[in-house]
Amino acid sequence: TSTWAAAEKKETTTTTTTEPISGEVAATSDDSAAAAISVPRPVSFGYWTAAVEGSEPAFAPLVPDVQLEIPRGKLTMVTGATASGKSTLVAGLIGEGDVDAESVDGEPLVTIRGDLAYVPQDAWIMNATVRGNILMGQEFDEERYVDTLLACELTADVEQLAGGDATEIGERGINVSGGQKQRIALARAAYSSRDIIVMDDPLSAVDPH
Repeated sequence: TSTWAAAEKKETTTTTTTEPISGEVAATSDDSAAAAISVPRPVSFGYWTAAVEGSEPAFAPLVPDVQLEIPRGKLTMVTGATASGKSTLVAGLIGEGDVDAESVDGEPLVTIRGDLAYVPQDAWIMNATVRGNILMGQEFDEERYVDTLLACELTADVEQLAGGDATEIGERGINVSGGQKQRIALARAAYSSRDIIVMDDPLSAVDPH
């Protein structure tokens, strides 16, 4: 089942930045009856820019007045035009973006119920083996690992590499293609077995086999 939400671009003339407030996102213990991610009251996600001479810092709300619940166990997708604020929304939900609101009585602005894995648009790769990039310090489980390679279409890539999954990936993934880097990033999230997986358009860089 899929739940679709549209992110609409809002026109704004406010273009100015300070530090994001602290404590706006809280991770809580699992509660199967509650939403996976919730924003219980309106919060605006956007960015701050430095104050120019004679003016105060101002907030640019790219995605204003967000109030939502993302259900667990379902695929939820956010759609919208380029630069409509989709990545800004994702960054705000996982605590990596700027918000224009304050906690009320210490209550967090965003609540994440469970462990979360995040796959960004630009794959993050570390200088390690293919397997090391997927496991990220977790214990190796062969069955789970093989299932992950198959699900993320990495089997052919691993077979093509001279050292298989023991191939060392250079700094910034210099010796693998953009599509391979993205599949590795997807595999990392899949292998992690986190309760929630948030993906910011990672398939745009995945080349077909």
